[in-house]
Amino acid sequence: MGDRSSDTRSGWPGQSLDQRWRVQVPVALTLSALVTRLHCLGRPDFVVCTFATRYILRKFHFDVHPPLGKMALALAARVSGLDASFAFEVGAAYPGEVDYVVLRGFCATVGAFVVPLAYFTARELRLSNATSLLLAWMVLFDNALLTISRFILLDSMLLFSVALSAYCLVVFRGHQRRSPFSSAWHYWLFASGASLGLASSIKWVGLFAVALVGLHTLADLWYMLGDRTMTKITYARHWATRILGLILLPFAIYTCAFWFHFRVLNHHAFAGSNSYMDTYFQATLIGSPLYENPTVVSFNSTVNLRNAGVAPGCLYAPPGAGGRVVGVAGTGDDGRFRISPLGPLEAEPVLLRSGDAVRLVHARTGGSLDAVETAAPMTHAEWEVSLEGADYNGTLVQEGVWILEIVDDLLDSRAPVDVKVLTTRFRLRHRALDCLLRQSRETLPDTRGAHLEITCVPKSIPLDDSSLWTVEQHWNDQLLPGNPSRFRGRFWRNFAQIHASMWRSNTRMVPNPDSRPKHFESHAWQWPFASVGMRMMQWREEGVKIFLLGNPVLWAASAVALIVTVRRNRGLEDWGGEASSQTETWKHFLFQCEIGLGGWFLQYVPYLIMGRVTYVHHYLPALYFAFINLAVLVDHLGRKMPARLFEWVGVVFAFAVMCVFWYFKDFSYGFDGPAEAYRGRRWNQGWYVFDEK
Repeated sequence: MGDRSSDTRSGWPGQSLDQRWRVQVPVALTLSALVTRLHCLGRPDFVVCTFATRYILRKFHFDVHPPLGKMALALAARVSGLDASFAFEVGAAYPGEVDYVVLRGFCATVGAFVVPLAYFTARELRLSNATSLLLAWMVLFDNALLTISRFILLDSMLLFSVALSAYCLVVFRGHQRRSPFSSAWHYWLFASGASLGLASSIKWVGLFAVALVGLHTLADLWYMLGDRTMTKITYARHWATRILGLILLPFAIYTCAFWFHFRVLNHHAFAGSNSYMDTYFQATLIGSPLYENPTVVSFNSTVNLRNAGVAPGCLYAPPGAGGRVVGVAGTGDDGRFRISPLGPLEAEPVLLRSGDAVRLVHARTGGSLDAVETAAPMTHAEWEVSLEGADYNGTLVQEGVWILEIVDDLLDSRAPVDVKVLTTRFRLRHRALDCLLRQSRETLPDTRGAHLEITCVPKSIPLDDSSLWTVEQHWNDQLLPGNPSRFRGRFWRNFAQIHASMWRSNTRMVPNPDSRPKHFESHAWQWPFASVGMRMMQWREEGVKIFLLGNPVLWAASAVALIVTVRRNRGLEDWGGEASSQTETWKHFLFQCEIGLGGWFLQYVPYLIMGRVTYVHHYLPALYFAFINLAVLVDHLGRKMPARLFEWVGVVFAFAVMCVFWYFKDFSYGFDGPAEAYRGRRWNQGWYVFDEK
């Protein structure tokens, strides 16, 4: 990227990269960032966001995000001696023995280091000294970036790792152009891969950073393919090293995060927290009551049946539902069924085997599980399932007789004969209708997604795992209890299963029509110009309130810069006098745009097309790249303007940014009293700082 020490351009105020710019400026920026992020960190003194203390207690729980960020927070909590018994319920006041400021300080410190990282990134992009300072200045004085760093959230860690990946990519490109395969080249290649692994292990949106680095790498390899001076062996080395550093290393970091997740959270918690994983996994947890179940199942056993599909719910007959049978996440007395034979019951236990005909009698009501040739309420191509004798439309064609068909066993590769608890998967075929008991992916109305539809699927419909069932819990005094050593954890199976649950949970996070989305939720198209903010907590007339709002001057300027950059790269001569597209300067300008504009595009556009609920803080990684793009554009303009004019324009802009930051600082640090007092600071109707009366 050229010798930086020879850069003597006079942007605004135009000084060489001496000791002041290498050390003193980034140190001053770091200290300034720490001061702004750590100021009044104990305010408010109540829980703003939940925190999973179960990492400290080592109790298993499920989260929609990868575990690295939560584990880092748990480590900070453990080192600080945080009381893990505190539940961290939103709105609850922190007791005196809970040192929550330490956890907030950890997140704030991570967020503060984004400021010097932005400065170093600008320098590596060969921006002028003053423009590099300007980029760090924008990150320092953006209200939204400040606010999101001050609470126990994953976003500051995500933003830091995304910014780190951009910095490593820029540094690596410089070594790629100067000295490929050198020790520094290898170091920054693997540093890029490590930063990508960190980003994707904190939140899945970190994969957007992977896309930026991946697309740049593919373009780089494509251009190398046309280089006739490069040997095939050298080209193959480029491929092999990048696969190792940018694919295998991030994946190794990502999988290691889950390996530690399963190793640390190896104790049983309450049923709802474990229900995202199948019953076999639950039985491997320390303290789980499941491994005490008798190993084999017999007639007259009382059982809970759990589906083995992608949304594993337990068969359940809710009270007052008119005999309706549904699938739910947890278990309870209304999910217990007795396996009854068709004939008289033997004195000795008779083990349940494939091909046996059974009735499933609901333990509480005595109703027998049955299917009728009537369309199911949601999946009309399948048949309704209910309890015999319940009030439903349809004709009872048989007294609920089901044929048990064993499919496989997780611990027995041979053809299993007996039904074993937790490991044997089987189907239940209705003897009269020749249909299979199935849990569909549809949720029943008026249940807020809590009840999944249970149907009987005819032969004509293709089968999948949703028609497979396992015995989760098992009660039978005539059988011996099970052996805990029978169950062993299987990492790759658990890894695949938890990702299926994470994906399913993310897709279900859709906007709630019953909520008040204007206060919390927002649309992606509202973000670039700061047209919307977000209340960080429940709004109380009295008490501290935090309103997440970006610096409107910065957000508007960065949005305009994105539009201008798009025009510039399309070849529209907005300022004239452009050099040939083949010059090194023009190529480097395109790379700068690739980082700024390309990074923003990949971090922002997916939110325009995804169906999940979105919040304004989702824009912050994209905002970071929008700031880079703005700095690139400022630097580009600086070459075409008189130095004195450019200097004054820059000083005025920087001063305006700081003044607006100060004007809205109460939104970031918190304000007391009625929100109506801040009516004058509601510059946009989308800023719901107070409720209209």
